[in-house]
Amino acid sequence: MYRFLTKPWDDQQLRDQVQKAIELTGLQEENRKLDIKIRAVNQELVAANRQLNDLLNSARAQAEREKTSLEIVREVLEHILSPVIGVDDEGLIALVNAAAQRLFSNEGPLLGSELSYALPSIDAAIDRVDEGHASDICIDGASLTVTWACMGSSSQSRGKLITFDQKAPTP
Repeated sequence: MYRFLTKPWDDQQLRDQVQKAIELTGLQEENRKLDIKIRAVNQELVAANRQLNDLLNSARAQAEREKTSLEIVREVLEHILSPVIGVDDEGLIALVNAAAQRLFSNEGPLLGSELSYALPSIDAAIDRVDEGHASDICIDGASLTVTWACMGSSSQSRGKLITFDQKAPTP
């Protein structure tokens, strides 16, 4: 029901009211269709949000697993009896295990220092040999062999991992 008209009515007024009723019906139908479209889009957005939330939760879980793995690796490196130093691709010391800290205790804090500045003899020793080959050095009267390897062959890390071993005394 759009409107009541009482008799006698004016024909023009009747035509105008019928025209307005038709327009209103069209607008109501268009509003109904738009409402259906909005509901459908909202449902798609809810589904997309659900997918994004699932992806975010998965990424968070992966990051937590990687963090745990990193903590395990750091702890393992700390307990390795051989000195180990990690140098990033810019030559900054990024990792020093406990054995390396003891070995180089006279050199001051190493972490974050440039290898060539903090430990120039080590930098020179690894520059003399190819990756995986040993170079002999003497530190505080102890004969050691130093070996290095590039990082990144099986990970996204970059730089060098430098290890030290006690050199066997010559007979």
